[in-house]
Amino acid sequence: MRPCLALVLVGMLLAPPLWADASRDERLEAAHDYVQRAVADMDLEEIVRSMWRPTVASIEASGTQLTSSQRRRIETLYYDIYTDRLRDLMLSQDELMADLMTLDEIQALRDFYATPEGRSVMQKLPKILNAQQPQIIELVKSTMPEVLSKMQGIVDTP
Repeated sequence: MRPCLALVLVGMLLAPPLWADASRDERLEAAHDYVQRAVADMDLEEIVRSMWRPTVASIEASGTQLTSSQRRRIETLYYDIYTDRLRDLMLSQDELMADLMTLDEIQALRDFYATPEGRSVMQKLPKILNAQQPQIIELVKSTMPEVLSKMQGIVDTP
């Protein structure tokens, strides 16, 4: 190995990781601030709604018509089970962000979501996901036979 190349490789191995722009504690503090604001502005009810509506649609598509009382009970069931758990899960993103992002990236997100436009985006994201979910479900359903067939071919070929 040429000496110059060896020095470059050693330098790469000894170089600090990309996220070493600040201490993890600094990144975690900024991420915690961002996550608290973002989750406070997030429409968790819309996210939970996007979880139960496809299930209800699937039940009704199979021929079982649900009453409005049954739909409300299903909605309540989902809210009771998922709202707090989903909030807790999202609030734990600060640890991941501190490990995967730079301080500048975290601060940029925090600063954007502190603006009226950023808050509006955060409130609309669940609605976007909810609107696109039927297309995603249809995509998965329509491609599943092909995927399963090809996966079987992979599994059967040593």
